[in-house]
Amino acid sequence: MCRERRADDSGREGGFTLLEVLLALAVTGAILGAIGSVFAVTMKGIGSADDRIALTEASRQFLADLPHRDKLISGVSTGRSMGFSWRLEVGTKPRPAKDQRVALWVPVATTLSVLSPGGRRLRLETVRLVPVEKRQ
Repeated sequence: MCRERRADDSGREGGFTLLEVLLALAVTGAILGAIGSVFAVTMKGIGSADDRIALTEASRQFLADLPHRDKLISGVSTGRSMGFSWRLEVGTKPRPAKDQRVALWVPVATTLSVLSPGGRRLRLETVRLVPVEKRQ
């Protein structure tokens, strides 16, 4: 049996050339590289969010554990708890001028700075009203 040649058949066997294979590998590598980059950025963002949440929760816990406003002592306190370092600054009460009436309550600024094990820092500033007779 004799096979007739068609005009579009050049006698080559089917398959891919080396250039086509290399081009397909290059495109696949570029796509996988882009996907890997997106994945790495996403994982870094998730880790950063986890650190921020842990720092915020620790800071809230430290604020909740502050002594009652009657027992706040002016000055600076530092410590370490749950792996976090903290620093509490309690302001002194302002002294009223001689011609002002004596107030029953005075505002006292408190600043809490918390440092996470990863190096992220959070600073919370609050004002507490403190009875005058308890702070003298």
